[in-house]
Amino acid sequence: PVVVTNVDLLGPWSPSSFIRLYGNDAVKLVDTETDDESESTLSDFFGEFGASHPHGRTLKLKDWPPTEHLKTRYSQHYDSFKLAVPFPDLTRPDGALNLAAHFPD
Repeated sequence: PVVVTNVDLLGPWSPSSFIRLYGNDAVKLVDTETDDESESTLSDFFGEFGASHPHGRTLKLKDWPPTEHLKTRYSQHYDSFKLAVPFPDLTRPDGALNLAAHFPD
């Protein structure tokens, strides 16, 4: 595993920003203890994000965004993320050492 610290992401990456920009998006949530899935909205998920639930469920987003590529649906965040990833030659979609970058579209 690699742990990366002190990454500067450009643009709105806070939970409140995701609520404002994409809050109505339908999402699937997964209970991390039981693997039970439920339907919700991004607003509901990020509204509880970071809250303490000592006896409640801990939820995670499943495959978000589910059907659209990050580059097309969330282009502002895609560009920021692409600039911030570690080892860009390996991890960026256009990285010189990323094997997938050399296949035709």
